[in-house]
This record gives sequence, C-alpha cells and structure tokens, in this order.
Amino acid sequence: MALFFIGCASLVAYAFRPDINLRPNDDLEPPERLWRERMTTIGTALFLASAVFSLLWLILIDGRDYVAVFLAFSIVIPSMCMVPYLTLLTRKPFAAVLFTLFAVLGTKLLGCVVVVLVYGWHADRHVPPYTDMPWECPNLLVWVFLLNTAILSLWLYILGKRRFYFNCLSAGKIHADRCA
Repeated sequence: MALFFIGCASLVAYAFRPDINLRPNDDLEPPERLWRERMTTIGTALFLASAVFSLLWLILIDGRDYVAVFLAFSIVIPSMCMVPYLTLLTRKPFAAVLFTLFAVLGTKLLGCVVVVLVYGWHADRHVPPYTDMPWECPNLLVWVFLLNTAILSLWLYILGKRRFYFNCLSAGKIHADRCA
C-alpha cells in the first residue's frame, strides 16, 4: 500500500514538475482553466489507478479486504492535494513526494499525541490498544488521522492552486487581464 501511495504521489509530482508547468500555447489560457485541466487529468489517472489496484488486490490478495479498497481510493486525496503545492514550492518532484509522505506520517503522529492525551501514556497497553489503527472498527486514532489529513490536504490544495496561478502570472505567459 505504501508503494502505491509513492506511485500516486510521484505521478502528480511528475505532472507538476517545473519544466512542464506551461506549454507554449498556454499564453491565451487563463490559469483557472489550466489548473482545472491538469487536476482533471491527474484525478482521472489516479482514480483509474486506484480502481485497477483495488481490483488486483481483491483478486490476488484477499477477496474480502474492502479496507484496502478504501485505503487505495483515500490515497488519491493527499496525492492530489498536497503534492502539487510541494512540487511547485520546492521545484523538485522527489522532494515533494518525500515531504508528502512525511506530512501524512506527521498527521498520524499528531493523532497518536491526541490518543495519549485522551487515554494516558499507557494507551498502547489497553486491550485492544488505542494506538492501533483498526480500519474495520475505527477508533479515535483513525478518526483524528483522517481529520488531520483532510484538513492538511484542503489547506495545501488551496495553497497549491494559488501558487500555480502565481507561477502562471509571473512566467509572463498569460495576460494579467485574463487572470483576474
């Protein structure tokens, strides 16, 4: 599952790498349309990749593991929302993928901090442990992780969109009156 996440993030980082940010005929296109086209293309590719991955998982690994299907489709959200901003910010696709992985790991660690604050320092000794992530029956850690990831994804999506518009305008390829 982690390798699938790396693959999805790498695909998005590749699509936002600095050498293809603007095509030669983009001087007449508003950045809103360019952003929408790029995100639609990436979203379609990631959705299809998740569907194929889920289908192969169900056929080859475990026919009743629907948690893996949920996780495969939920990987699309941080990949599409976090990676564009980090790629545009660092201008290095590898660094953007790495930072995205660490950001998602950080949301899980923040969830662990919340669990320890709520249940005490020995939350891992409870039966079942509060520090496990049972996706079939979500506990506080799972919900805090999902909430933190969603908030961070939304925030970085907005920043990525703004950064993309700014890059389009600063490249001098698009007229300012079309970018308002």
